[in-house]
Amino acid sequence: PHRRFEALRVQVALAGETQAGTLSASVSANGSFAELLERLQQSASSELSPPATLNATLRPYQARGLHWLSSMGALGRGACLADDMGLGKTVQLIAYLLHEKQRSPRDRRPALLVAPTSVLGHWEREVQRFAPSLVIAPHYGGERQRGSVNFPPGALVLTSYGLWRRDAAVLAAVDWSVVALDEAQNIKNSASSTARAARALRTERRFALTGTPVENRLAELWSISEFLNPGLLGPLETFRRELAVPIERHSNAEATERLRRRPVFRDDLERLWRCHRRRHRRRHWWRHRRRKRPRLPRRRIAALRLWRLEAICDRLERRHDAHRVRRLRVV
Repeated sequence: PHRRFEALRVQVALAGETQAGTLSASVSANGSFAELLERLQQSASSELSPPATLNATLRPYQARGLHWLSSMGALGRGACLADDMGLGKTVQLIAYLLHEKQRSPRDRRPALLVAPTSVLGHWEREVQRFAPSLVIAPHYGGERQRGSVNFPPGALVLTSYGLWRRDAAVLAAVDWSVVALDEAQNIKNSASSTARAARALRTERRFALTGTPVENRLAELWSISEFLNPGLLGPLETFRRELAVPIERHSNAEATERLRRRPVFRDDLERLWRCHRRRHRRRHWWRHRRRKRPRLPRRRIAALRLWRLEAICDRLERRHDAHRVRRLRVV
């Protein structure tokens, strides 16, 4: 809930407005939160020098992609690289992994890369070519660990989508530094076991690499976004009702603009506000209970429960008798 509340806050500020039915209200940020949003908006327009351990020269747009990944990861947000095939998404992600090693040398958590089986060998060769300092831990073939896993500290774990579904419970127990999905359209069905396994992973930095984030329906974009930034596009049903159906069936220009500006729905605000108030009331109730309510002996608690049960039974019996009397009067 806290991560979803933060996602909604960023979402509202980026959109600049929120809607409640037919009414709209403008939203502006100030202070440190405004500075954070400025960093977020400028992250894709500036370049970042590649790490010295990278055996490659990045093109300007790849340096901007590296800065985009670095900025989003530092802010705890997920990011999607949707460049066309052949434009170097692989080397951008490898450069980011090296940059994180250089920036946080004490972080010994492993990173996870999930890719189709057909390109795992390509990924392994590219990492050895561009980043020989990275330790690769293959989680496929004969080197796959079964049962409990123990990856080398700071290693890059490579696995396929099929093995990921099979070992979902084991991999979900690992605290990952980075989780990246190559060909992320494999999680386009939000109800599939692959998408559920993706959302269950423990990490603060999530990245998706795909040249086709939307193949057939806008719900596919929602599924990838829900993995990257849970709650950013709201609940699936609300997203379909307010955006997907108007855009796909009616080519609604207003809905298209709202999607471009990262929409905020009234359902999201009400749901998160109820969740916030519920947590507040629960904390207040437990605090009051610990401070004011004396601890009763077990016998007294058992007697109170028995008395409540007898009262409920007596109430039900009276209600049943009254119902019988009404039936006799009708007859």
